[in-house]
Order: sequence, then C-alpha cells, then structure tokens
Amino acid sequence: MYPIKCFIFCSLALSLLLGCGFSTEKRRPAAIEKRMKERSIKVISEADILEEVRKKGDSITQEAQTALLEKLSTKIAEGSYKAAVSYCAKNAQELTDSLANKYQVHLKRVSLKNRNALNKPSKLEQGLLEAYQYTFEQGGSLNNNVQFYSNEDSILYNKPIFIGSELCLNCHGDKSNQALEVKEILKDYYPADSAHGYKVGDLRGMWSVAFSKKQLVKSM
Repeated sequence: MYPIKCFIFCSLALSLLLGCGFSTEKRRPAAIEKRMKERSIKVISEADILEEVRKKGDSITQEAQTALLEKLSTKIAEGSYKAAVSYCAKNAQELTDSLANKYQVHLKRVSLKNRNALNKPSKLEQGLLEAYQYTFEQGGSLNNNVQFYSNEDSILYNKPIFIGSELCLNCHGDKSNQALEVKEILKDYYPADSAHGYKVGDLRGMWSVAFSKKQLVKSM
C-alpha cells in the first residue's frame, strides 16, 4: 500500500505546484533562455543574402558618392577647379578606403577610361563594365548588379556611375574646353589619364563593392 500512498502524495504535490504557477518553463533562468535562442538555427536563403547585399551596397555607395561630391563642391567654392582636382587626387582614395574599413568591404570606383591607376578594373569588373557600356549604347536601362564569385565565398555589388552635371565636365569633358590650370594639374597627377571626352549623362564607370559572404551572413 505504501507505494500507492506515495504516488498519490507526489501527484497531489505536483498538482499543487503547477496550480500555483510553478512550471519548469517559467522558472528557466534568463541566461539559459538566451543561450537557447543563440543556438537556434536561423535559415537564410540565397535570395535573403543577395537582397542584403543590394541594400548595403546602395547605402555604402550613396554615402561615398555624397561625401565625395560635397568635398569637391566645397573645394571649388573655396578656391578653384584646380583645388578640387588636387583634393580628388590626394584624398578621394583615402575617403573610399575609410568607408571600406568602416563597413568591412572592398570598395572602389572602376572605369573603362581610367584616371587613377588604383581604379583599374579586375577581369570580372572589366566584363561587367563592358556589359554596362553595351547596354548604355543600346539605350537600355542600367541598374545595380549583385552576384556571387570566388567559389561563392564573396559577393560583388556594382552600380553604374554617370556624368551627372556640367560641373563634372570641367575635369572629365572635352580637353579642349578644360581650363589651363586643370590641364596642368591633371597632367602632373595623372600622366596616363584617359578619363575625359564625356558629356552629361554619359556612363563614367561603376562602383564596385565586394562583401565577404561569411561576414555578411554573421551580421544578418
């Protein structure tokens, strides 16, 4: 009879505990809850990854382009186009490098007609630039582009860069229309310069942003 009485007693005790709100779920320590959540598997699809790259790429390139244009406009207002060219030659690369470090990406501007040798496109970027140029010449619409590369360990984001205004033509337009001081400083800084002869609305090149897939997924 003893086992039966013990069973009845334990059942009553457990019922009382549960009835009073003492559940194992509610008494689970917060630290354990946190660890369980951290260990839960988050399913991230390829589409999710590409969308995140597109979103981050848009944001980073917009920040870079805005910062660069603001600096150049300030230099022109303070002095002349010569001051703007000098700033661009000395500081533009530093600006993009600082943003690359900030967001842990590889960031650069590339073109089929280079001015700065550091902006020479890779083989992959060259192909993308040629595709952009062909589409532009055919009157097609140019949009950003995202793709996996390097055995799918990295993801490349690209966005076209256009000659946005007459202001750009002071350095990138027809050389015969450039001010003498601009010609001289361009020759000093970029003896092999080919980034000229453009008109407003022309395709100048593209932004190239390389993401580490592993780091990107970790941040999602």
